Amino acid sequence: MASLVLRFSANLWGGCREVPVELFPFLTQTYTAESASSPHAVATELQEREPPDFRIQAWQTWQYKHLGSLSDRMLYFGQESSIMRSYVFISSLIAACLGARASATVLIFDIDGIGNQQGIPLAYGDHVGSGGAGDDPTFHYGAGGTGTSHIGIDYWTYDTGGNQYQHGLRFWNFSYGDLVNVAYMWYDAQIGHLEFIPDPGYAVTINGFDFAGWAGTYQGFLNIVDGNRYIMWSFPNFAAPGSGHASFSPAITGSGRIAIEWGSSWNMGIDNISISEQPIVPPTGFNVFRGVLEGGNVSSLIGSDDNYVVVKNGVTALRTESPITVEVLGTSPTQAVTILKFNVENRVSITGLNQYIDMYDWTASAYEQQDARAATTTDGVVALTATNPNRFIQGGTKSLKSRMRIRPAGPVFTNTWRSFLDQAVWIENT
Repeated sequence: MASLVLRFSANLWGGCREVPVELFPFLTQTYTAESASSPHAVATELQEREPPDFRIQAWQTWQYKHLGSLSDRMLYFGQESSIMRSYVFISSLIAACLGARASATVLIFDIDGIGNQQGIPLAYGDHVGSGGAGDDPTFHYGAGGTGTSHIGIDYWTYDTGGNQYQHGLRFWNFSYGDLVNVAYMWYDAQIGHLEFIPDPGYAVTINGFDFAGWAGTYQGFLNIVDGNRYIMWSFPNFAAPGSGHASFSPAITGSGRIAIEWGSSWNMGIDNISISEQPIVPPTGFNVFRGVLEGGNVSSLIGSDDNYVVVKNGVTALRTESPITVEVLGTSPTQAVTILKFNVENRVSITGLNQYIDMYDWTASAYEQQDARAATTTDGVVALTATNPNRFIQGGTKSLKSRMRIRPAGPVFTNTWRSFLDQAVWIENT
């Protein structure tokens, strides 16, 4: 009897990254599905790899049945073939895995007594598991975690200029594709804005969500933005389909406010929003390798709070050198991780500068560039995920080192400019 291993991205599925499932003998090898955003997406990815008989069963099982409770799925498949019942066994193990995952919440907008077009309660999804307003007994959440007790939430409809217009999103139950219970913007032709606010010392990851259109397909834009509406992730050619739904799995982590924004029709509905929380790894120190420190200390780098480390450009011998180079030091709580992220929030005083982020590879004994982009004159968050993350944690000491470099992209017309570094932290999953 073959063994099927479903392998999930650690930032989404927590400590349940591999689920072995004993199946019928028609499977003869091990299959994997990585970075999936939902059990449906697991099956969708698997069905592209499996033998034809299994492909059909996976498609039927997961694409056309709404993923309700485990008991619902058992009733649906109870009279089907042995292969179907086998796949229900897979779903039950996945559900058990998700139920064991700590520090996660799935927003399904299942709220007792709410009617179509009513505003979604502003407390729905707020600090779930903390015993506060988000744990109202009339609020129900999806399978997949025990709550996000350190993550707040806020619902807004913005106008087309990006200004707060209506404090809230509305509710609708059916007819947005095959989704059940969705949130949509308060007024048509505006911007939906669903914001997540981590408590100090925590980060939030937007793992995935679904979109569908009401009685038709609607095209627009879909972004994840930071607290200053700087775009951290964007999906090109976004469309909310009128049949079925579209799933997205950005897995974007913010150590300050981050939000899902979409537009520009109230016929676009969002559902099944999976978020998780992680404690940040704060810096223990920093060095200004090039430049002049004008303000701030290591505490300034912990929170997204406009308490800046301010560095003025320094003298360099070569044009390829960076007049501002700030090295940030930290200590990992563990020696081995499955995911290591480094988040930087920074702005500069003039345009025409480039920003580079590097992480120190202790195996290679050298910095490795992770990101390069134009520096912005308003606070912007860069969220990086390292590949082969354990090489960036020193053996024994568990030391971490990352650095930010700022240098002109070309000629600049002032001799003095500055960097305002608001936050520099690591986020880990073990």
